[in-house]
Amino acid sequence: MTPSPTAPDDPPGAASAPAPRCLHLRSKRDYIAFGQMADEEDGTPVPFYCRHTLTVIGPDDDIVGARVCVPGRACYESSGF
Repeated sequence: MTPSPTAPDDPPGAASAPAPRCLHLRSKRDYIAFGQMADEEDGTPVPFYCRHTLTVIGPDDDIVGARVCVPGRACYESSGF
């Protein structure tokens, strides 16, 4: 089993919290899951799109998704959740 990623000052075995989702990341599943945000944690692929471009390519010409639309990306804006 692979250990969870941790921050340098976390106690051993502590898992780091995932980054807040980008404000502009969307999926049809967001609108049919009764208030729950779409993700891929259950193993089901989720087709995401960017609210800026309305495509699977963001304004920085890179693909969008829950794992790639993270802090550090030029177009990323935190949604707070």
